[in-house]
Amino acid sequence: MTSASTSTGTLVGFIDDKTYKVFSWIDMVLSYNLPFSFCETSAASNYVKIGSLSTDSLVKYMRLLVREVETVIAGILPKSFRIISVGWTSRSEHYVAVFASFRHDGKMQNILIAMVPIIDNKISDHTAAATSSSWTSFFPTMAGTKPVSLTLSEIIAP
Repeated sequence: MTSASTSTGTLVGFIDDKTYKVFSWIDMVLSYNLPFSFCETSAASNYVKIGSLSTDSLVKYMRLLVREVETVIAGILPKSFRIISVGWTSRSEHYVAVFASFRHDGKMQNILIAMVPIIDNKISDHTAAATSSSWTSFFPTMAGTKPVSLTLSEIIAP
């Protein structure tokens, strides 16, 4: 067990070393947008004191984490909900976010499902209409539906 003072107010003292190591690697790789293979590099072994973890193990635990997150989101979402895609540009980077939108207790709820940069340099049209039309290739049941264009502030507004 990893030891920690009870005065720190953390749960680290109650988490076994393996769980702490896996969590720390996932946290670092995601927080700093590092490749999964980073945990096996010489830089990682020289500068990171978490303890070693193989790329295969990191990928295994990332997949398990994804399944858990999917289960939590599926438990929150009602049977019927809307998908909202939002695109924006920050400096020269283009991003797309996907929200699930539904009514709960008389209020609209919007859950962020995914947010990714658009890294395909061949794509030059980053408008809402172009992004919405690309979704129909992923979700054929959406073909023929009218895309809704909202600003990010409209989506996250209370």
